[in-house]
Amino acid sequence: MFLDKKTVRNLRLKNAWSQQHLADLCGINIRTIQRVEREGSASFDTTMALASVFDLPKEHLLKKIEPLPTNYHTQIFIFLLGVLLGACLAQLFI
Repeated sequence: MFLDKKTVRNLRLKNAWSQQHLADLCGINIRTIQRVEREGSASFDTTMALASVFDLPKEHLLKKIEPLPTNYHTQIFIFLLGVLLGACLAQLFI
């Protein structure tokens, strides 16, 4: 799962907890907390442990993914169509 690393760090700091203290509360290794705060990646079990310790629903910790703008989809489609067309034309001249 991808967590919002800033949210996790801010919640930890709001409670004035060290990474080691949070790890102890969650029953996980401090390196896991370090990875979550650095990369935002966590297993389901780690996510649930963090949510429980912070007394929040897990959705509050998840990274919000912004949808791509519509024109971006169009640009990708045109690019892929060009690649496909180029591959077809290349076959004609090989």
